[in-house]
Amino acid sequence: MARIDRLPEEPKRLLQTAAVLGREFSPRLLQAIWEGTGLLEPVFLELQRLEFLFERAGVEEPTYVFKHALTQDVAYESLLTTRRQRLHTIAGQALEHLYADRLEEAYDRLAYHYARTDQAAKAVTYLTLVAAKATQGYAHAEAVVTLQEARRHAVRLSAETRDRCVLDLVVHQAECLFYLGRRQESVTLLLDYHEPVQQLQDAVLASAYYRCLAQNYSFLGQREQAAHNAQRALEEAQRGQDALTTGRAYETLIVEDFFAGHLLQAVEHGERAVALLEHTTNRIVLGRVLNFTFKDSD
Repeated sequence: MARIDRLPEEPKRLLQTAAVLGREFSPRLLQAIWEGTGLLEPVFLELQRLEFLFERAGVEEPTYVFKHALTQDVAYESLLTTRRQRLHTIAGQALEHLYADRLEEAYDRLAYHYARTDQAAKAVTYLTLVAAKATQGYAHAEAVVTLQEARRHAVRLSAETRDRCVLDLVVHQAECLFYLGRRQESVTLLLDYHEPVQQLQDAVLASAYYRCLAQNYSFLGQREQAAHNAQRALEEAQRGQDALTTGRAYETLIVEDFFAGHLLQAVEHGERAVALLEHTTNRIVLGRVLNFTFKDSD
């Protein structure tokens, strides 16, 4: 802190601004959020000479790196909260502009910045996208942490969107916990939101909720609870009249039929599921249903 305080005003402001971008940052992004005057290159050279920063060659452009993580932390904490939030907002907007045609590459950085602003909707949006990307890569532990953070921001959303968004995040998190083998934790999380699910009256979301409960109960060996929730998932899906949701609910029922030894019923449910899923674009669920249906019919 003493070393930073001894800097002239412009290098000090640049160091603080850069600290908002993280340990490593591109000069192009810093230029986009810089509110000072004059050329940045001489200031960069001075900060390199004083060993606050060093330059690293990059694929697209060179990047600057704080020589010590502690330097970045101190520079960041020296900013007033309001200015820090403003810089994070500007950084998020700059990233959206710079990566407009390939936004997926910047999801993690967009989530990082908007999660540190008062823009709850954007924070939830990008955190959810980061979690979805992690899930696709089977990084379920990372997804759980990201979804927990998204839920903290979701409670600040407007009343019209808050409840559905929170429940959607809860179901997604419960699914990740399921794949991590944390089934009882997943059930506990879901049961905490049973009343809000009933109040919301969103058939598609409710079906996903009960389907996730059924899957967890199934792996916990609680057959009666698994079958009950699988049936509830189907009832909600049929109420919502969504082919994919109904097909997935049938898939959950097929698994329970199989474990209960009701093979003819499983085949019947499988045929109904196939008829629905053939008209959707989700070939993965269709493939799983066909696998179980043919296995049962054999």
